[in-house]
Amino acid sequence: MRVSSGVKALIGLYLALACSSEAADSVNVGDADELRAALSNHSIPSINILTNIILTEPDDTFIVPQGREVHITAAQSVTLSGGGISQIMRIDGDVTLSNLVFEHGLAYKGAAIYVTPVGKLRLISCTFRFNQAMFKHAGSHTVKKQYGFGGGVFSLGTLVVANSHFEQNTGFGAGLWVGETSSPVALATAQVRQSSFQRNESPQGSGGAVVNAGHMQLSGCLFSDNTARTSGGAIFQHSPIAATFNATLEVLGCTFHNNQGGYGELASDVFSRSGDVSGDTSCRDCEGQRELLGLGRGFCKELLTNINDPLFHCGMSVGNTPKLLQRAVSDQGPSIVWW
Repeated sequence: MRVSSGVKALIGLYLALACSSEAADSVNVGDADELRAALSNHSIPSINILTNIILTEPDDTFIVPQGREVHITAAQSVTLSGGGISQIMRIDGDVTLSNLVFEHGLAYKGAAIYVTPVGKLRLISCTFRFNQAMFKHAGSHTVKKQYGFGGGVFSLGTLVVANSHFEQNTGFGAGLWVGETSSPVALATAQVRQSSFQRNESPQGSGGAVVNAGHMQLSGCLFSDNTARTSGGAIFQHSPIAATFNATLEVLGCTFHNNQGGYGELASDVFSRSGDVSGDTSCRDCEGQRELLGLGRGFCKELLTNINDPLFHCGMSVGNTPKLLQRAVSDQGPSIVWW
């Protein structure tokens, strides 16, 4: 009977582990089969990926089971690719990922990574690029795209992100989606620091880079050139419909540059439909102008601009403020917070 190379790799890995009197501190893996075998062995605390891995079958997701605690890394940055046909990783356990690139993932929720309500994920120096939260369906004459949620990461659990980058992903919350907007079974939390979100896109709705429906803190992050068809070119927030808590968003020391929302300048950076928003108080000069125009609370749009016009800083152009204000009130209701 002929044994495939994949099966041989699995046998070799298991024999190596079985011959050891003590659990290995770390194991090196070089392909998808070896990575699956290492993930299924709870005695391995650390996995080092040696080479790029491309998934070749739909729904070929790497699964980290509940109760599994593991650190997955690479000595030199390597790429895990969904091949444009598969989600890359689903996390039910407690996982740290470092120095990895996730690209070309495809799924309706969490194209690159899906974190379940019991999952815990820490991302350190990782990159997410070219992931698509979407599926295709047949229209009357053409194949149509239906965009989903969380091109980079979709998290219903606990998430910590540091020194990571989200670039050119697509979907609602193209870089990162946190929480459940309907009836969450648990509170999703996220702390994101010293990370960048650039050129991400929500082609059919809101949240060009990030959507928050849980508790989120962003500190020292860059949001540049992200776009949304409607609102929240950079960040969109929405409290869960049926829950005992409101979404909360805290933004500290972040930079917003050239983000675009289809509803106009007032929707380009941070848009909160419901929930609590707080952040830096160093740009309070524009608060009076916002209150005068009936726009409620909010902070300045461009923290690094040298222009001394407070209306510009607030994301309001004097020439088109009345039109945008009318759209804000008539289309979305008076409870909207425009940032």
